[in-house]
Amino acid sequence: MITKQENGKWLVDIRSDGRGSKRVRKTFNTKRESQEFENWFKSQKTTDAWVKQKDSRRLFDAIEDNWLTVGKFQNSGKDKYNRLKRICEALGNPLLKDINSEMLLTYRSSRLIEDEIEAETANKEMIYVSSVIRHVGLTPPVIKKIKVVQTELRYLEIDEIRKLLEDIKERSFGGYVICKIALETGARWGEASNVVSSQIKNGVLGLPSKHTKNKKPRYIPISVELANLINENAPLPDATSTFRRSIDACGIDLPDGQMTHVLRHTFASHFIANGGNIVALQKILDHCSLNVTMRYAHLSPEHFKDVLKYKPEWGEVDV
Repeated sequence: MITKQENGKWLVDIRSDGRGSKRVRKTFNTKRESQEFENWFKSQKTTDAWVKQKDSRRLFDAIEDNWLTVGKFQNSGKDKYNRLKRICEALGNPLLKDINSEMLLTYRSSRLIEDEIEAETANKEMIYVSSVIRHVGLTPPVIKKIKVVQTELRYLEIDEIRKLLEDIKERSFGGYVICKIALETGARWGEASNVVSSQIKNGVLGLPSKHTKNKKPRYIPISVELANLINENAPLPDATSTFRRSIDACGIDLPDGQMTHVLRHTFASHFIANGGNIVALQKILDHCSLNVTMRYAHLSPEHFKDVLKYKPEWGEVDV
């Protein structure tokens, strides 16, 4: 019998020949090791000492197992799977037991210097590798994250919004509708792209859990005009590349990594600037933590009033 213990280890409790025979109890770090021992023990008629088999699994084996059991059921699972395969190829598909800090740090340095990736991307890749190693019951090497300097979020001013909508409307009407959804609801681009008519009920747009980042459904009131646009044009096309062309054509300069996401930032920024509640915004944007939403707080008109209201008072200073 194999049972998992409270400390996370696996206990094999077995007898050599049924009730009354010699009882053997042995603890292992992983379920796989415990199963190997149990199978070996059952096949033996002698008392030769069991030698732990060498772990011949490679990184790609862990990636495949993670994809089949977890990744394929996640919204971003396919993207993670493809990234991991590229990492695996770059590392030469090493044995899992041979992966160490030096190997991963060398790879990360190469990506940062030669491929010029952002620090945030490099951190994400290390997290992905660690997660699949941990998934198969092994302890991943400790890799310290690179400190990421948070850049100020870019949002579109009203004249930029008008200019962008006019341009993308001529290129792709479906892309125009996606932009309208994102700008009026704060939906992520992927959520807006997947909207269909059946998600609208009594003037409220429902975003199902299968399309949201945090796997939680949310409901946002929308205008009659937007509801009509969705009803008349959904399902909507993939317009990501069209959006990029429109951004370039309009001369809108965006920070790295803020392409389609600028629409979501634009909704949030104008929501707060127009007096919207920060807690309500957290729920609309589907943020897990209010700390994430607080980056928009400085745009609140109350924020500026409070500066004057609560600044220190020291009276007149004699010269």
